[in-house]
Amino acid sequence: TTENEHANYYSLQGIIYIWIEKPKEALSAFHKNMLLMNEKNKSFYGIGTSLIKLGHYRQAEWFLLKAQHEEPYNLRIAFHILENSIKENNNHKIYTRCKYIYDNFTIKSINDSLITFKNDSTSLPVDLNLIKDRLNQYAFDNIFTSYNSRSK
Repeated sequence: TTENEHANYYSLQGIIYIWIEKPKEALSAFHKNMLLMNEKNKSFYGIGTSLIKLGHYRQAEWFLLKAQHEEPYNLRIAFHILENSIKENNNHKIYTRCKYIYDNFTIKSINDSLITFKNDSTSLPVDLNLIKDRLNQYAFDNIFTSYNSRSK
C-alpha cells in the first residue's frame, strides 16, 4: 500500500472516532494522517475538530484557522470555528465568526448547509443546534434589523 492510502485510512479512522465520541483516538489518527500527507489542510481540520471535543479550544482554533486559511470558502470549517468560539464562551470571537460567515456565504447557502450537514455522516460532525441559534441571533441583530431600519 502507498503512503497516500495509509493517510486516507487514518483520516477515515479519525472521522469515525469523532462520530463515536472518541476524540483522543481521533486526534491520534489525524496526527498520523498529517505525518503522511503532503497537503496538511484536512489534517489540520481533523485535529482542530478533535481538540474541540477534548475542550482544548485555543489549540483547536489554531488548527481550524490554518485549515480555513487554505480553504476560506469551506462553510463546514467556518461552522466548526464558530462552534469552537461558542464553546470557549468568547462573545467577541462569536460575533467575528458569525460576521465572517454572513460576509462570505449567502443566507441560502448557510440555511441549506444547516440542513444538509445535519444528515451527512461522511464528514466531521458540527454541533448545528449550538451554532444555529447564534447565527440566527447575529442575522436578526445585524442584518434584518439594519435592513428594516433602512426601509423606514
